[in-house]
Amino acid sequence: NLLWFNMSSAVADLSLWQSLDTELVSMVDYFSTLIRASHVPQEDSDHATSTSREKKAPGELLEVWAEKLVYSAYTALHITSQLKKGAMLSDFNSLIENVRTARESFNKEDGLVNNKMSTIKTEVHTLLGELESSYYSSKHRGALLPATGSDELNELTQLAAAYGEKAS
Repeated sequence: NLLWFNMSSAVADLSLWQSLDTELVSMVDYFSTLIRASHVPQEDSDHATSTSREKKAPGELLEVWAEKLVYSAYTALHITSQLKKGAMLSDFNSLIENVRTARESFNKEDGLVNNKMSTIKTEVHTLLGELESSYYSSKHRGALLPATGSDELNELTQLAAAYGEKAS
């Protein structure tokens, strides 16, 4: 779905760029025509004033070309605005893709960390079991410290110690 949007966006951008190119060419043409038509004779020119008046376009025609020039400029600005919006949206899509990629890599790393933590947990349980086994089977273990818990807990601790001594 994202690929289709990117392709349609590229086609739309291409047509906008072509429209902008057309508008800029027409602006230059209108401007050139306006300058040629509004030719002002130089004072030190050898030509007669009547000749220069004949080459000059009537005022209404100059206004029409000026309006066409302004309209082309307005259209070019509008197309440029659309291209900017498209660029921002395209950038937004790439940002979304970058966030998605980063999220996937973080999830993958999260899985790796969780696997390592579970491996460490298993190893700790195994080593703790071996340590407890070694401690309780040792002849050199010390006497149990007096418990500061409840009376029931103290009684259970003493029973466990007595059972441990009978087992060895």
